[in-house]
Amino acid sequence: MGPVSSTDILTKKPDKLENPEIFMVSKIKRCSCGRYTLREICPVCGSATKYSQPARFSLEDRYGKYRRIARKNKL
Repeated sequence: MGPVSSTDILTKKPDKLENPEIFMVSKIKRCSCGRYTLREICPVCGSATKYSQPARFSLEDRYGKYRRIARKNKL
């Protein structure tokens, strides 16, 4: 294989079999101590981690009124 120019890198579609580590999907995990990591075990406290998921979205926002009041009082 010859020298690779920067235009070759930008225009070439990568082959998934060339370097599979680049294409692996990783999801961030959260530990009970509050730290985020990509590992199964927290490197700080050593406990198991689990996927951090966003709060569920609902059109019926039961606590929206209270958030707006708190935000208004904060300003």
